[in-house]
Amino acid sequence: MKKRQHGLMYFVIIFFGLVAFSACIASEFKRSKAKDMKLDGMSCHLPISPAFVLGAFASTSLLSAQIIGNTLIFCSRGKNIIAWKQRIPFSLMILSW
Repeated sequence: MKKRQHGLMYFVIIFFGLVAFSACIASEFKRSKAKDMKLDGMSCHLPISPAFVLGAFASTSLLSAQIIGNTLIFCSRGKNIIAWKQRIPFSLMILSW
């Protein structure tokens, strides 16, 4: 049962990662161009672009994937806190934050 639950969590992490990646790519195509900038005397104005919404969505998806993955790594460690097999994932988890 626990193996299947871990497989589902890995699928969710990969799904959130792919959503974040695709939203980043889409936001790059939708970003504001230099011709969109409006000059009003001494100030400039850039209209709201869909790239901001896509970027925020990508950040949220990536944050969700990171929280789920770190929780999975931290909770699967069990009672042996300094197990040799878990040192690399734990150090990567600390480094990623």
